[in-house]
Amino acid sequence: MADYGGKGTCMEEKRQINAQVIGQNIRRIRLEHGETQQQLGALLGYGATTIANYETGYRMPDLETFFQIALHYGASLEDFIREQETAIPDESQNGFI
Repeated sequence: MADYGGKGTCMEEKRQINAQVIGQNIRRIRLEHGETQQQLGALLGYGATTIANYETGYRMPDLETFFQIALHYGASLEDFIREQETAIPDESQNGFI
């Protein structure tokens, strides 16, 4: 067997970090537009749990769904993949879930 120096693990870690960044940005942009997970989910034909999974990085939206989210918010795909330096608002303070 060939030894790839743990590159598979590194790639998996990168994918997880990217999923978390994308999820945080979906949440940030959704909150900036005053929508709940349930509202975004209804627009996409999914439940709030699916949106929560996207936002935590547990799941990634497929490309079509990702594009629909961007179109809905008038955002570019780059807005979702770029790491943000600002804090994400706490939904519980706004009554959103």
